[in-house]
Amino acid sequence: MATLGVCGPNIVDICLVQGDTKLVRLTFTDNLDDPVDISTWTFLSQVRDDFIDDAPVLVEFLATHVPGGDLNVVDFTLTAVETEGLVRTGSNLYRWDVKATEGAVTDTLVAGDVTVIGTSSSSTK
Repeated sequence: MATLGVCGPNIVDICLVQGDTKLVRLTFTDNLDDPVDISTWTFLSQVRDDFIDDAPVLVEFLATHVPGGDLNVVDFTLTAVETEGLVRTGSNLYRWDVKATEGAVTDTLVAGDVTVIGTSSSSTK
């Protein structure tokens, strides 16, 4: 399994609008910037209040390999219904990560903040 971060996961912060669909597309490359074939990897990506494993899972991204696309690209999607549950309170800040499994090896490749910036009913499109 190719590990992207030199020391720990790569930090990727995302913003989303409460009640909107959120798509995050990640492209995996090695240290020479060559594509990494991730077609046999499985992914788990969750949003929690904190990075600790026992923090409750608020929503889970659907991970899909891009059909007919490059073998190093995967989409992570939250539906509008799922983001509706991310209520803006306090700092409006949540945490997310992406764990990849290949065979018996699991590695956290990406982690970061999730900021809820508004609601779809108040956004302009």
